[in-house]
Amino acid sequence: MAISKRDLFHMSQQQVAAGRELWRRTGQKGRLAKSSFDAESMAPKTWILWANAKGEEIKTIECELYIVGRASDASEAVGMLVGMCPKCQESFIVREDNKQMHVERVPFRKAPAFLRVNWAWHCRNVLGRQTRDDDLLPVISSGERWACDYCRQWCVKVIDGIAKTDMTGVTQITVSSRAALIDKS
Repeated sequence: MAISKRDLFHMSQQQVAAGRELWRRTGQKGRLAKSSFDAESMAPKTWILWANAKGEEIKTIECELYIVGRASDASEAVGMLVGMCPKCQESFIVREDNKQMHVERVPFRKAPAFLRVNWAWHCRNVLGRQTRDDDLLPVISSGERWACDYCRQWCVKVIDGIAKTDMTGVTQITVSSRAALIDKS
């Protein structure tokens, strides 16, 4: 017998209508205080180019950089990168203390082409200014592979801001959504 999420919890039409009304009422009351800010939009940005084996672009991933406390000693600061998995659209997090992530800052004029294009767009459309030759852009590299914690389909190695699929030595198990019956007779 298969059990679905719908079997575990079912709302009546009255409950559904009450929930929608509450959502409508409370959604209109939200407002930003003077001290509120959007950390995601304010965070320094970098981009990672996901490329195939030939170096051709599959997707460019915008990421935010944050400074956080080290897992083993919160008084020591480490860099943390937050981006969105190009396969499942869930957030991935990479920290200097768990993935040997390295952030190198390079001048705009010496940055890889894909990074210059994205930085120019960001300056023009978000920051409202022109790029400068002395703008320092963060370029990400890592000695370890990154894998999406949610879908496990995006497994890459990042060198100089370019992520290439690297499934070497990875075992992938696929589980069917249908329940298997096991005969123990």
